Amino acid sequence: MKSEKIELDEWKRLYEAAVRFKETECWNWIADIDIFGVENIDTHEIGYCCVMGNAGQVFGISIYVGDDGLKSYMDTLYPNVPFDDLGYIQNCITMYFEDRESLNREDLNIIKQLGLKFRGKKQWPQFRNYKPNYFPSQISKSEVKYMAYALEQIVNVALRCREDEELLKPEDENKILVRASRVENKKVLWEDKYINLDLEENNNEYEKVNEIALKRIKDNRLRKTGVWEVDFFNAPAMVKESGRPFYPLMFMIAEAESGVMLDMKMTSDFEGYIGEFRDEFIDLLARNKQIPEVIVVQRKKAFQMLEPISLKLGIELQTVEELYSIQEFRKGLEQFL
Repeated sequence: MKSEKIELDEWKRLYEAAVRFKETECWNWIADIDIFGVENIDTHEIGYCCVMGNAGQVFGISIYVGDDGLKSYMDTLYPNVPFDDLGYIQNCITMYFEDRESLNREDLNIIKQLGLKFRGKKQWPQFRNYKPNYFPSQISKSEVKYMAYALEQIVNVALRCREDEELLKPEDENKILVRASRVENKKVLWEDKYINLDLEENNNEYEKVNEIALKRIKDNRLRKTGVWEVDFFNAPAMVKESGRPFYPLMFMIAEAESGVMLDMKMTSDFEGYIGEFRDEFIDLLARNKQIPEVIVVQRKKAFQMLEPISLKLGIELQTVEELYSIQEFRKGLEQFL
């Protein structure tokens, strides 16, 4: 499907808003955990805004759109997600200030048409759409429009926040500031609202488990021994097919002490991978002559996926900071590919 043409005046408004944002240097007083929202005028979805730059490494803004975006933002805060995985799990649109070499031909062509000039490192605006498991893409026409006025509202909030530190810190910790829109006499007006931050997660996909298969395994009274590492992650190799390039998911089970890989599976089913990987784990338990005494995982979703199994079979399930055997395998895989 052919994307809609983005007019030059739409790009102009966006780049002007980006430059204005850069001039404020608001990352000096706003941290990346100080999220606030800007409503989308057309869809009424909320974009959850995260100012980047307080750590002095990446400068710009990430906007996590809607409930799915908010969930992906919360995933990035989970302490045991490996840093290298963060780029694969984000669901957001971004504007980062990059070096010229990081921009592609399309970026540079737009800047040239607008007659803009940027010099130096971390000075060139770059706009991208991030979807979990997919390669970053150029933003769409609707995203250009939304990000332009979102950046304008972000600057509004940032400048007021410098004078009022409590603006982003309401008494109710479950509420956040949102810039909400309303139309009056054909003019868009903006106002502050504080809304509840809905962090409840639907765990239905984690609760579905093959009860019959687990009963058979339990009835076999297999000996429990050893520690298994279990993880899933995006393969460090991009797949290009008919649509947007993507990174398949890999599921891996290893013996912690010996480092032996017990099982491995790859999928591009990004909707049903939880059930697919859990079934693979149950199949391994059924084929094996013994089951682990302890399962160790790193990420929250892996814990949620295996928790029903561990409870049924009386296997201890732990979260750890690093999975040494799987991490070594991943390093070797990345070097190979």
